[in-house]
Amino acid sequence: ARDEGYGTPDILLEYGFVEDIPQRWTISDEIEFDLDYKHEGSDELQLSWVSATVPSKAEVSSLQHNVNRLENLQISSLASSAAKVPEHELRVIQKYHSALLVALKHAIKEAQGNEGTIVNV
Repeated sequence: ARDEGYGTPDILLEYGFVEDIPQRWTISDEIEFDLDYKHEGSDELQLSWVSATVPSKAEVSSLQHNVNRLENLQISSLASSAAKVPEHELRVIQKYHSALLVALKHAIKEAQGNEGTIVNV
């Protein structure tokens, strides 16, 4: 079992890679959840809240704002920037970006009480 507050972003920071599913996401002191496969061998994800409560409407709105911001982020421009991000670092950035978007979208959907399933991309 993981310590509360330690998850996917921390593993990237400490070890330099984005872990595969299962993942733990700590978005704030109030929003923490695990993502795992619904069934072994499935691409369907299920979310389990680690935090004591489901995010409020204001927190869901903040999550949606972050999704919108991340969707508008042009990661591909890093490859052609003057800084020339190394290719292996760019792949890690792209993988983290994708994983974070999946996690946030799943958290929003779950917090809103939708029964739908998000498939891991």
